[in-house]
Amino acid sequence: MRSRLARLCTNAAMSAFNPCKPIHWILDWDGTLTKGDTLDALVRIARKAKPESNVDEAWNRIVAAYLADYDATLKQLAPEGCLPSDVHEERKLLSDMAKVEQRSINRVSASGIFEGLTWDIVECGAKEALRSGEVQLRAGAEAFLRHVGAREDPHTRVLDEVDVLSVNWSACFIMYCLSAGLTEGRKSFLFPFPNEKGVRRRAPFGTMRSRNAQHLRTSQRGSLAEGRGLLMSIYSNELQGISRDEVSTGELCDGDSPIVISSPDKLGQLHDMRRLHPCSLKPMQVAYVGDSRTDFECLLAADLGVCIRDDPMTSSQRALKDSLGRLRIRCPHIQDHVDCDEWGVVWVRDFVELKDWMEANTT
Repeated sequence: MRSRLARLCTNAAMSAFNPCKPIHWILDWDGTLTKGDTLDALVRIARKAKPESNVDEAWNRIVAAYLADYDATLKQLAPEGCLPSDVHEERKLLSDMAKVEQRSINRVSASGIFEGLTWDIVECGAKEALRSGEVQLRAGAEAFLRHVGAREDPHTRVLDEVDVLSVNWSACFIMYCLSAGLTEGRKSFLFPFPNEKGVRRRAPFGTMRSRNAQHLRTSQRGSLAEGRGLLMSIYSNELQGISRDEVSTGELCDGDSPIVISSPDKLGQLHDMRRLHPCSLKPMQVAYVGDSRTDFECLLAADLGVCIRDDPMTSSQRALKDSLGRLRIRCPHIQDHVDCDEWGVVWVRDFVELKDWMEANTT
């Protein structure tokens, strides 16, 4: 009886996600859209802007303190490595571990590493990080987003929506990395973002201003689906002051934004981001793509959860894989998606495989 019920749940979960229907894609940033973590690149912007400061020394102390705090807290919450064996307890552990992230945020804010930065400094630094190869987008990201932006319904409306949901410390940094990295020739095919400054934030995040707004709108034309294009929003943290075109105080997570630093935070944002399709007035199905335990709850909550895995896997990818295995959550390769269980989680190597799967299942 139990196995029969499990099969019924699995079949229901897989039939619930239909790639032919409108999809709300929610993508993690660090290690998902990018080939690796980008925090070092953000810190390097601060180092370059303040060459006479002690950014390197402060950053090394912060990293060491975070690692020590993480290990000590995990040992306290899971003594002798006794980790959870069910999803409920895993979620509780992730919630309890969030205080480690908050303490790290407090250390970074107190250090003043990012004090004195401006929107323009972050913009220039992000673009340079892409040009130099310090930040690299994952293989197939541009082609995947182009494919998503070209999907239309019978009324020639773009079917899908795409957002970035990240625990990174600067939405501005993410935005201009994307601006520099997702290009068609020399023109960005992804922009404009839905508001003047480029980062769409739900109320009460506020509207941002930029003299570059008209240029971003113009550069979009003719790039995707006869100029309709793909609108993307970034849901992330921001250095205090940056979003108001002020000099940053150096504190992380400005007061205008909900803090997004942990798996529970991301899950809360995902639920807030869910949308109705404008034609059907039904909730859009959600596909979430991530690479680490910070993405754990979003991967399970989405209609389709997609884990990014390199060969060999990074430590973050391995930790997520181990968590899924420990909780007995199946995670087959996307080409074997019929083998999913009721959670509907699969893995891919990159966005090339994700795009290929989409094309194979929508023709």
